[in-house]
Amino acid sequence: MSLAKLFQALTTATQDARSQLVALQSREEQLRRERDLLRSTPPSKDDVKRLLRSWVDAAGADYTASLQSALAQFIRRPESIPEGAPRLELISPVGAVQPFGAALSAQDLDRVLAALFRDQLLASLLAAVDAMTWEEGEPLSKRTGRAQQLDAAIANLQAEQASLVDEARAAGVDMFARG
Repeated sequence: MSLAKLFQALTTATQDARSQLVALQSREEQLRRERDLLRSTPPSKDDVKRLLRSWVDAAGADYTASLQSALAQFIRRPESIPEGAPRLELISPVGAVQPFGAALSAQDLDRVLAALFRDQLLASLLAAVDAMTWEEGEPLSKRTGRAQQLDAAIANLQAEQASLVDEARAAGVDMFARG
C-alpha cells in the first residue's frame, strides 16, 4: 500500500470517528431536550387533584393533632380551665390560646379549613381544577420511569463519547482538531 493511500485511510478513519462522535453528541442533546420537556410539561388534572387531596388531608391532620394536644392539657389538668365561659380559642392554628388580636396566617387558616371543612374545601378545590383548561402532560407516575430511562441513555451516550475520545487520544488522534 502506498503512503498516500495509507494517509487517505487514516484521514477517512479519523473523519468517520469524528462523525460518530458528532452523532453521539447530537443524540445526547436530543435526549436531554426530551427529558427537559418531560420535566417541564404541566401535570395532568388527575395529578393536580391527587396533590390537592394529599395536601388537604395532611393540613387537616396537622391541625387535628395540634387541637388534640391542646385539649389534652385541659383533660389532664381540669383545674387549668378558667371558671365561667372560658375563651379557649381552640380554632387557633396550634390549638392553643392566641394573644388578643393575633391574626392567622394564610397557612394557619388553610390548616383550620382543611380540618374543619375538609369535604367542602376539597369539593371547591377540585371544581376549580375542573374549570381550568391547560395542555395536560403525561401523568407524573409515568414520567418518573421515562426520566430514569432518559438519564440512563444519556449516561450511556456520555460513556460512549468518552471511550471514543480516549481511544482516539491513545492512538494519537485529536478528535476536536479541525481538518
